[in-house]
Amino acid sequence: MGFFVSIAGDYLWNAIPMGFQTFNSPGDAAWQGGWTIFYWVWWISWAPFVGMFIARISRGRTIREFMVGVMFVPTTVAFFWLCIFGDTAMYMEMNAAGGVGTAGIADLVRNWNLPGALYGTIDQVTRWAWLNWIMATPATFLLATWFITSSDSGTLVITTMLSMSDDDPPKRFRIAQDLHA
Repeated sequence: MGFFVSIAGDYLWNAIPMGFQTFNSPGDAAWQGGWTIFYWVWWISWAPFVGMFIARISRGRTIREFMVGVMFVPTTVAFFWLCIFGDTAMYMEMNAAGGVGTAGIADLVRNWNLPGALYGTIDQVTRWAWLNWIMATPATFLLATWFITSSDSGTLVITTMLSMSDDDPPKRFRIAQDLHA
């Protein structure tokens, strides 16, 4: 909880400066700059899909329900997810048996093997394989539901546009779009 409060405060304090920060030198700074640009592009490209999908599923809800269900709960869950796994990975790297930075997780991140970093962190949490499997299962489930939901929302938006804004687009459009994706 202490790490969550510290990181949330740091993020709120530095969100605007970090959003406009650019790096001109290679190395670790380029990685952070690449992520900043990546998220800008991701949000710009997905804005029409997400906006239309959220508008459709939010019909009939109050502004308070919308703010809590779309803005605050997902953001808080994402912050907790990142704090738990990020802080655990940093702790493992800082306290590795071979010395600082020898746990292998930082190397996976540097090599852009982010799934490997997630599951590597889970694998190092405990020595019992069965417990690691139990921890990896919900992580895999959450990632899968995120991808499936994103794909389904994109399909819904595209088929709604194809059917000239019909609230209930024909199933043949959705099936064809799902097969194409």
